[in-house]
Amino acid sequence: MNSLLIAANLIRRTIGNVKGFLLFILMPAVVTSAMVWLVASVGDGRTAVGYADLDGGAAAQHVIRALEQTGRYKLCRYESERELADMVADREVAAGFVIPAGFEEDWLAGRGPRLTLIRLMLDEKSVMLETDLDGIARAMAGAAAAAEHAGAADAREAAMAVLDRHLLGLVGGKKMDTGREGGMDFLAIGFSLNKLKFSLFFSLSRKISSLTPEAPLDRI
Repeated sequence: MNSLLIAANLIRRTIGNVKGFLLFILMPAVVTSAMVWLVASVGDGRTAVGYADLDGGAAAQHVIRALEQTGRYKLCRYESERELADMVADREVAAGFVIPAGFEEDWLAGRGPRLTLIRLMLDEKSVMLETDLDGIARAMAGAAAAAEHAGAADAREAAMAVLDRHLLGLVGGKKMDTGREGGMDFLAIGFSLNKLKFSLFFSLSRKISSLTPEAPLDRI
């Protein structure tokens, strides 16, 4: 109990006046908010992804457009699979994928679109890319099957029309409007982090107080 009283007295002496409040509450919140803003403002939030288009057909262009529509990637084109692999190894891009030669031909023949994923490790960014590519491949396979089932005279044109309609349904990764200015959002984050810091401090103080027996006072 004595430790809690001592902590309360220290807090009252530290932030119980205007100077203490500015120095230990407001300034840390502002500094934390500025740091969060600096980190968030670096880049545009998109993952750098490389690709090598060895096919050059309309189907390959659809893959690229579909990834761009998600708003999650900044795509960088490379001329060969080897060059792309080197960029991934040098961490110039988070991951990459290869659109092989004959990609469109295999797709229209019903053999399914095959994409090669290149990555150094299994992390969140590469898994997200793999998931998006898998979804695009499934949509393309479904479009080709639908065009064939409909008996279209031009299966390629019919399948591409289905894919174009599919692209219209994709939602880009845009930040939702919170109704507040961006600076106020970062300041709120700063105060929240400081509140969490003080909450952890009080929780730790109570736990230490409950585990540590009170030492008897020496009497003269």
